[in-house]
Amino acid sequence: MKGKSFTLDEFKGKVLFLNFWSTSCMPCIKEMPGLIRLKASLGDPQIVFAAVTADERPQVEDFLKKNKVDLPVYLSGSAVPHNLSATGIPTTYILNKDGAVVFRNVGPLNWNVESARIYLRNLAAQKMNSLSR
Repeated sequence: MKGKSFTLDEFKGKVLFLNFWSTSCMPCIKEMPGLIRLKASLGDPQIVFAAVTADERPQVEDFLKKNKVDLPVYLSGSAVPHNLSATGIPTTYILNKDGAVVFRNVGPLNWNVESARIYLRNLAAQKMNSLSR
C-alpha cells in the first residue's frame, strides 16, 4: 500500500506467511484478527507476513481506515507467480527460507493457535538448503 513492490526472491532466508484476501470477503475479514495476533505473538524478524489483495487501491484504503490491520498489505496487480495463484479466498501460503511452498490452505483458519506459532518458529529455526542460496 505504500507503493513498494516485492518479489519472492526478496524473502529468501526468511519464512514468508502470504495471505490472499479481499475487503469484501467476510471469511477473510473474520480470519484477519487471528493473523494479526499470530504476527504480534511471534515478533521474529525471520518470519514475515504479507496480506495480498486484488482489490482496487481506494477500496483497500477505505477498508484500512475503518479497520486496524497490523499487517503489511500489498496490492497484487497482475504479477502473482502462477504457483501461488489463489483459487478462492482467503488463501494462505507459507514459504520456507528456501522459498518453497510448505503449506497451502484455501478457506479461513484460526491462526491464533499455539500449533501455528510452533510451526512457524520451527521453520524459522531451520537452516537454508545450501543449493538455494
